[in-house]
Amino acid sequence: MLIELSVRNLAIFSDVRVPFAPGLNIVTGETGAGKSILVEAIHLALGEKADPMAVKTGEAEAEVSARFDLSGRADLTEAWEDAGFPWEEELVLRRVIPAVGRSRAYFNGRMVSQSALAELSPLLMELVGQHSVPQLLSRAAALSALDDFSGTVQGASEMRRLFRQISANRRKVEEAASRGANARERGEHLDFQIQELTRAALDPAEEEKLAADLLVFRNASKVQEALRGAEEALSSSEHSSVSSLSFAAARLKEAAAVDPRIPALVERIRSIRIEAQELAREVAGMSEGVELSADRMERVEERLSEVRRLKRKYGTDVPGLLAMLAKIQEEREGLEGALEEERRLREQLRKQEEDGVRKAQELGKRRREGAK
Repeated sequence: MLIELSVRNLAIFSDVRVPFAPGLNIVTGETGAGKSILVEAIHLALGEKADPMAVKTGEAEAEVSARFDLSGRADLTEAWEDAGFPWEEELVLRRVIPAVGRSRAYFNGRMVSQSALAELSPLLMELVGQHSVPQLLSRAAALSALDDFSGTVQGASEMRRLFRQISANRRKVEEAASRGANARERGEHLDFQIQELTRAALDPAEEEKLAADLLVFRNASKVQEALRGAEEALSSSEHSSVSSLSFAAARLKEAAAVDPRIPALVERIRSIRIEAQELAREVAGMSEGVELSADRMERVEERLSEVRRLKRKYGTDVPGLLAMLAKIQEEREGLEGALEEERRLREQLRKQEEDGVRKAQELGKRRREGAK
């Protein structure tokens, strides 16, 4: 119920407050007193389009406030909740109309769009005037009268509430579908990166080893020649280290009987000769192990090139690539949530629409029976 109307700087009014009591209220006055302006003020409070020309001459803006007592109107709670407003038993609708610029609408102090205000206002009051015959003959008025007669007011109210829910969920599905499309596109990109990095089977220590192997491969002949020369100098040639040490030990043995210091020297030379022989065998083994295969070198070059390509592409080292792989795998799993949300909302909307069709058919049947 409207309990007070406040008007400031609208047309001829500077500041007017009109209280309303329960029951019949009559406003009288001479022509030009402002009765129609009060009606216009109510229309503005309920969300009708504002005309800046209505602002009182010389004023920057006009303001209209309508205060309603909604106690006993629990039937409005669902509509309020659907619109996202908390339920209160007192409601103040306020419109501010500037002389220049767009008007502003407030719902209990909360700024709202004019369209949102206009959507809820028919639930608060109905304005009927001398030119309202077309309105009374409208489809909405006919359905309202039919629902009153057929006892389907509650069913129609539930149908409107369900329609608002379906409309809201359709918007949610559209938003989820947009997010899902973005998630699918992003997922395809991440799948490619995951496949590329997983297939590479990266190892943090691999690059250094590959570079070392490649250096050996590229200088294999030189390395093998050096090892063979060292092995020859140690044991294979006529004047090798092993031969020279054997000769030295034999010469010293000739004097061992006359000098007690010499046996110790002979033993030391013998130990060095044994170590030289072992070293010669090790060098010979390394020489035989030097690989001169062009195919093997090509495979190492290709692998090293692939590792370095990935480093350049993603702008990080191998440990960074492995960390990136873990991160994008986690992101990819998170994208499934967006796709699952879309599927869930679509299924929820499908069930609501089926329920809506069933209830609409039931409501239509009862209305047809009431219209007979």
